[in-house]
Amino acid sequence: MLFGYNTYNNVWCRKVSGLSAALENLAEGDEPWVSSLCGCLLSLVRWVGSLHGWLYPHLKFSCNEMLVEFSQASDWSNSAVRAIAWHPIAPKLAVAGNDDVVRVFCLVTETWPQLKHKSQQHIACLAWRPLARNCLAVGCRSGVVVWEVDPQVMRPSSNAMQHLTYSGYGPITSVSWSPTGHLLAACSPSTTRIMIWSVASECVVPLHRFGGGGTPFLSWSPDGSHVISSTVSKFFRVWETQTWTCEKYTNLSDRC
Repeated sequence: MLFGYNTYNNVWCRKVSGLSAALENLAEGDEPWVSSLCGCLLSLVRWVGSLHGWLYPHLKFSCNEMLVEFSQASDWSNSAVRAIAWHPIAPKLAVAGNDDVVRVFCLVTETWPQLKHKSQQHIACLAWRPLARNCLAVGCRSGVVVWEVDPQVMRPSSNAMQHLTYSGYGPITSVSWSPTGHLLAACSPSTTRIMIWSVASECVVPLHRFGGGGTPFLSWSPDGSHVISSTVSKFFRVWETQTWTCEKYTNLSDRC
């Protein structure tokens, strides 16, 4: 199960837990030197794990707690509306409700599509694809659901959607299209990685830098040359989109 949230919901915590279990088994072995070495390594791993949790306590949050803390909605858990997005070129408004249904309201049609799928749970963000009339990205617990919205179809089938996932990645709290609509960026406060998807091919490139504790928000620049990504710490990064290198801006008074 990719996104089974509990006390150790984060990928880091699961890896530490798995390594600790392996070292515990080795420490109980018959070879004295192996047992002693693994006991020392186990103590070190537990210390590193506790330090990481102390620096970034949100990594032990449940999925709901993380969304309450970092979603762009002011009261995510109690709000009837959890995300909205105006279409950039058409008179359409996408609204995500607390029932995990995205409703698309259009001023020029009488049919208002309702987008619902079992993969689309705990919605936190929406983004219409630039230069396209009917493509909508939905950030949720298990990745990004991309819909091709037929304005004449009330309840589109699963054939009208793509589910973009990356093992252990979520919940998604921000999505942003490149200005051409070819690439889609997504991020999560559970990790410092940001994901760059080519939606057409469903290929993804994870971008990672150490430090920050997580990435709750990102946005593509209007000219497509840069992506800004916030952190849960007191700094943010600006990525250059040709080489995908970044600069870090620090000394903020509070988190981004």
